[in-house]
Amino acid sequence: SSIINGNGWLIRLESYSGPNWYVSENGSDENDGSQHNPFATIQHGIDMASDEDTVFVNEGIYYENIIISGKYIILIGYNNENTIINGNHNGPVVSVDDGIIDGFTITNGSESGIKIANDGDPIISNVIIYGNSNEGYGGGIYAGEFSNSIIKNSLIHNNTSLHGGGIYADYDSNIDVLSTTVSYNTASVGSGIMVYNFAEM
Repeated sequence: SSIINGNGWLIRLESYSGPNWYVSENGSDENDGSQHNPFATIQHGIDMASDEDTVFVNEGIYYENIIISGKYIILIGYNNENTIINGNHNGPVVSVDDGIIDGFTITNGSESGIKIANDGDPIISNVIIYGNSNEGYGGGIYAGEFSNSIIKNSLIHNNTSLHGGGIYADYDSNIDVLSTTVSYNTASVGSGIMVYNFAEM
């Protein structure tokens, strides 16, 4: 973009292009996503980010159902108690195939709190996942077929599902659960964790 200054000179302005993007409740998706001009929605930050960029999210409640697909995004919340993604009972709160998710509360998902795609490889850390549900598989986290995921330093509690209230690992998936508490989840089969055929945990 460019402007004309008071002397009539055409001045070319560099548009912001990352690699760090910022989101705040007080931002606007009309902003450029820089630290002083943050976006308002997490999804817009993800959409604007390029492969291997980082999206920083300030504390607040974000009523969104976000999708990270087709690129490796590092998504960082201000802290996991006060940076909340609320899915508003409108499907998965977070759908992801690759990247890092760190520092959020993830709640009110109706098709899992986090849904990991088939063949997905995300790292999920320092998150609180609670109050999510799924009528089928994985109230807190559903790990798709052939996925390879790491879940660490997290708390997964009070989620509900038919199978795998806290975590459901689907066919031939591999999940490393490290320093994570899975408690008070409910399901008809596998209240805490359910591991399907050839899956490993």
